[in-house]
Amino acid sequence: MMRTGTRSDLNGQFLADKPENLARPLMVEILGPAGAGKTTLASALCQRNGKAVIAEIPGARTVRNAPFFLKNGLALSPMFLRQPANGRRLTWREIKMMIHANGWYELLYQQAPSGNSVILLDHGPVYRVVGLREFGPQITKSDSFMDWRDKTLALWASHLDLVVSLDAPNLVLANRINNRATPHVVKGRSEQEICDFLTRYRRSYAEAISYLVGLKDAPRVLHFDTHKEGQGQITESVLHALNSISRTRTNRP
Repeated sequence: MMRTGTRSDLNGQFLADKPENLARPLMVEILGPAGAGKTTLASALCQRNGKAVIAEIPGARTVRNAPFFLKNGLALSPMFLRQPANGRRLTWREIKMMIHANGWYELLYQQAPSGNSVILLDHGPVYRVVGLREFGPQITKSDSFMDWRDKTLALWASHLDLVVSLDAPNLVLANRINNRATPHVVKGRSEQEICDFLTRYRRSYAEAISYLVGLKDAPRVLHFDTHKEGQGQITESVLHALNSISRTRTNRP
């Protein structure tokens, strides 16, 4: 791992200052509610930038990922064991979301094609902690979970260079969800149900981003309304930001 120093120990791992002056991949999370255009933007960035790659979400059944799941699963085991005996418990999918958020960056660095590549995270750490907090079982409403969430976001602030937040009006998103082939939990639901779901996600995203930008090593954040701004314009803006971040890193002493 390429680091310039450590500031504190969080989640059993070291929180490092951004090593801007060292060759390492740029890390970008693309987030937003369903239908906002995250996958479309990620694909467009890969087409325009030959160094950009969409990160592969680590699977638990892959042998090479076993040490990653074991290490981070053990680190999170105290919280897993605090789940109440009665009521809904964390599902295996939610447990994997927590494990991914806890230390995915380690695999991302290991699997990066080169030090000057751009790693695009669709369903990255902010998405995962927001989804868990808003739609998880009772333990995700606890103080211990919120402490983990804040520490996790602070940890990722040391590795994320850019967060691209996409959004659009609720009715536009609802129409996109219902008219695309991709399945979704609220697809086919009433307009009100879809809008309520999107509003919950939007509120939690705003809270998480607000926390992120207040941190010392906060990543740059870009906001776009994909109903008002075209894909080409958004892609150009993101590429410009990536070039700016890369130049800043190169010019640092």
